[in-house]
Amino acid sequence: SADALARARKWLDGYSGAPLFLFVHTYATRPVHAGIDAVADPGARTRHLAAYVEQVRAADQGVRALLATVKDRCDADKALFVLTSGHGEEFFEHRAVGHGTHLYDEAMRVPLLLKGSKVKQKGRLDDSVSLVDVAPTLLTLAGVPVPASMKGSPFARLLQSGTAPEAGPRVAEATRPVRLTDEGMLELWGAPSYALREGSRKVIWNAGGDDSIEAYDLAADPREQRNLAGAGPLPAW
Repeated sequence: SADALARARKWLDGYSGAPLFLFVHTYATRPVHAGIDAVADPGARTRHLAAYVEQVRAADQGVRALLATVKDRCDADKALFVLTSGHGEEFFEHRAVGHGTHLYDEAMRVPLLLKGSKVKQKGRLDDSVSLVDVAPTLLTLAGVPVPASMKGSPFARLLQSGTAPEAGPRVAEATRPVRLTDEGMLELWGAPSYALREGSRKVIWNAGGDDSIEAYDLAADPREQRNLAGAGPLPAW
């Protein structure tokens, strides 16, 4: 819920100082898109995006307060803080709003911030990792063996020495069967869709719909507006 950050702070008031793993999941940034008709009302996107930004700012203040509470109750030299998100949010960049149906970067790219004494590489790293890699990375940094059954690949070396992980293409899928269009209409679509990304190259396969292929060079086209498979043959890659 939206008050998860405040409840976590209250829980910490009784924290004994024992070894701690604290996971806080908040829905503080959850825009309501119902009834938006961006075609009839061109200003709708601007207003809803501005409201979303305010939600993000409020959540940021909640995280700031939580970190201030934790600061007095743990050993900063041993602590590791991680901030991330489950998904992004669409605001009609590709004629839809929300998340769960499209695999464009406005829904797939999420923040991932790590802070702690074991994070030696400071600043912004452009290497691509996946959310499924976060859990094994935390275990590795904590000196805990990663279970063989756990999916994902640790990127601890990237944080400690700058050595990029040896990882194959990143895979994603979208399975939500209904999406809200820019005309304010709920639209059934053919799920699922799959995406495969390696470096700046990305391919989307709309398997359950029209069986179409989309291909994007994210280095040259980060907003995914030029489908390289839309006209002529597919790129060689």
